[in-house]
Amino acid sequence: MKPKFVHDCPSCEFIEHYHLEGKKPVDLYVCNPGTEHVNIIARFGEDYNYTSGLLFCSGLNPVLTYGYEQALKVGKIPASVERERIAQQFDRQKSELATLVFIEKKIFSKVMDWADEVKTLIDPAGEIK
Repeated sequence: MKPKFVHDCPSCEFIEHYHLEGKKPVDLYVCNPGTEHVNIIARFGEDYNYTSGLLFCSGLNPVLTYGYEQALKVGKIPASVERERIAQQFDRQKSELATLVFIEKKIFSKVMDWADEVKTLIDPAGEIK
């Protein structure tokens, strides 16, 4: 398979041409393969029509995520980079979970306050005051 768009970076290797349903077709490249400075590039046209970044390869950008997975399969991503990506993903998820727990505690506290307030409106016989 050959790329459809011109990409003249000498540090890049073509991975494949890819078309995600509902998105523009792209050429996927791995830049600086096998190094700590590896990057994934999705080129969807000539000139500056591309997107890139390992930060977006954890599900934030489905095309870059796919490109990363393909580069990983063929050994273009060093194990150290993959470990770091997994650690960063874990840290983000841990932070998101902590935020959800905080919000849940706030909501629970508000519900309990509301329940206490409702109790003051009902007499012991169950009648509304």
